Amino acid sequence: MKHKIRNLSNSPLVQNFGWVTGLNIFQAAMSLFVGSWVARYLGPAGYGKLSYAVAFVTIASVIAQLGFENLVKKELVQFPDNRHRILGTAYLLKFSAALVIYCGFFLLYLAQPEQETNLLILLVGTQCFLEVGRVVDFWFQSRVEARYSLGVITLSLFVTNLIRIGLILLDRPLIEFAMTYVVNALLSHVFLLGIYAFKHGSPFKWRFDPGVARNILSRSWPFILNGLSVVLYTQVDQIMLAKFSTFEEVGTYSAAGRIMQLSIIFPAALASSFFPSLIRSLHQEPDRKRLYYKKYFALNVIGAYAFTLGLVVLGAPLILILFGDQYRDSVHLLRILSFGMVFRFLIVARGQVLIAEEFLKMAMISSLFGVGLNITGNYFLIPAYGAAGAAYTTLFSLFATLFCVFAAPSSAQWIGRDLGASMLRPLKYLRPFSQNERPSNPQA
Repeated sequence: MKHKIRNLSNSPLVQNFGWVTGLNIFQAAMSLFVGSWVARYLGPAGYGKLSYAVAFVTIASVIAQLGFENLVKKELVQFPDNRHRILGTAYLLKFSAALVIYCGFFLLYLAQPEQETNLLILLVGTQCFLEVGRVVDFWFQSRVEARYSLGVITLSLFVTNLIRIGLILLDRPLIEFAMTYVVNALLSHVFLLGIYAFKHGSPFKWRFDPGVARNILSRSWPFILNGLSVVLYTQVDQIMLAKFSTFEEVGTYSAAGRIMQLSIIFPAALASSFFPSLIRSLHQEPDRKRLYYKKYFALNVIGAYAFTLGLVVLGAPLILILFGDQYRDSVHLLRILSFGMVFRFLIVARGQVLIAEEFLKMAMISSLFGVGLNITGNYFLIPAYGAAGAAYTTLFSLFATLFCVFAAPSSAQWIGRDLGASMLRPLKYLRPFSQNERPSNPQA
């Protein structure tokens, strides 16, 4: 028994999951602590303006990401010797897309330079170029070494948050807090390229390959919509609240969202650590592969139920301690959003499986349906119920997005059944992997 535990603890997958989870927890805790301090300092209205700019940029940045993260990781897992062409092509494509999006932010500012939110968007918009640097992270994730890339991202975020604390202590204006996003984008980009050069050689060896570009882009466009829908669940609410309500409502909703961000650590870490193994499981017998998928789903479900219980019990004291009494309305919003936790976790997990199985159009249909439902619900419920209406819309759209594509007969209905089975009986699938169930690769 001790020998099995020792072997499990030495597994690259388990070690990577531990590092990724630990670094993500540190990032989230640091961002939550400093973010709540910034929110107290700026007040709901000022914090609402900054959150509006972040939401606007986050939505646009999804388009700049081009939706090919997991496809590139899949290529790197299957063809590691081709990494210079894959990484070079992905980097240039993402940089070009980020430049186009940022030019859009600049034109928006030129059209209405007197609008404070447009200047905030222009500064926060430099985050698009941080995403370009994350191409390095694709390589480390494909090798189950995400701790290196995530470590330097954590370092840049640490420096950025120290600057934010200094701005609070010096009583600086809102616009200077937006400028910290420029610092974070620049540091993260440089640090990511630096860690790649230190571990695996110079990025100057990367090469653009038109054939690789066509292959990636022809398969990735459905995932632009898929990524957009995931972001819209949490970000479009703030955009529409600013339009139909007040920046104070945006601020209180964003405070609840800050707490919810803690929950994303677990499924993101699982996805990062399990994705290479999910790809390798494709070569196993169908029943064995499906059992591996169910275990992956079940781990997400257990994590979601634990986070939901924790937020229901501890949500109110967390909000009041971190953000203060001026954000008391965020408590009710957090409780509503927490009941969608299991759907959030499983949407991430389902996305990994759809990519592994190449059900790309299904992901696109799901995204379109979720986005449409979310925007429509917000349009009717926000004017009537404010931020609570946005929270209820998010809850309903998450559930619908997860299962809508499995309602009609298709060759992928088994994924929907496995999701449902894992939700209802997660403990059934959480016994340890046997040797026959584990993907046949020493890194899995």
